[in-house]
Amino acid sequence: MIRLGPAHADSLADAALEHLAHAHLAVIAESGRSRTRFGSALLRRLEGFESCRSIRVAPSRDQRPEAILMRLRHSLSRHTTSDHVTDHCRDQITERLAMGSEYNAIMQSIFCHLQDVDDCRWQVVLWPDAGLMAERWPDIFDQVIEVVQHAVRLREFRDDEPPTLHRWILLGGSSLEDRVENPLGPLRRNVGLPGLLLKLT
Repeated sequence: MIRLGPAHADSLADAALEHLAHAHLAVIAESGRSRTRFGSALLRRLEGFESCRSIRVAPSRDQRPEAILMRLRHSLSRHTTSDHVTDHCRDQITERLAMGSEYNAIMQSIFCHLQDVDDCRWQVVLWPDAGLMAERWPDIFDQVIEVVQHAVRLREFRDDEPPTLHRWILLGGSSLEDRVENPLGPLRRNVGLPGLLLKLT
C-alpha cells in the first residue's frame, strides 16, 4: 500500500499517474470529497494524453446493485460499438460467473464492451461506486472485478494491432480496502493485473 499524506489533489494525481501503467488503483480516503477531488484531478491529466480515453462512471442515485452495474455498463457502452451480447462473448464469460446469477446478462454486456474497444491505446475507467459495491455486496464486487480482469487479459494479450490497455481506478473507503487487500481477492491473485492501494490519509 502507498500512503499519501495530506496534499493538494493535483499532487496526488501526479503521483498516481506514475503507477497507473503497472496496476489498477484502489483509492481509499476517509471522505467522499477527497476521493472526488482526486478523481477529477487525475482525469484532467489523462485527458491530455494522446490516444487515451478516460471514462468516469456517474455515481448512481439508485443504490441497488443492479442500478450500479447498469450505470457502469452504460458508461462503457458509450465508448464502444457493440450493442448486443454475441454467443462467443457469452461462452467466454459464463464460466467466470456463478451459475444462475441474476447479474449474468449485465456482466456479459460489460465484458463485451471491454472487448470491443479498438480505437485508443489506453482506456481508464474511474468507478466512484466501487466502494459502495464492496461494502454492501462484496460478492458482486468480486464478480465484477473478475469479469474485468478476464476481459483485460484476453484484450491485452491478443496478437493483432497494439491492444487497448485497460486500467481501473476504484474509489472507496475501508470496505474497499479490505476487499483489495484480501490475499484471495480478485486484485491480489496471480492472474491479471495487480491491484495498488493509494490511501489518502
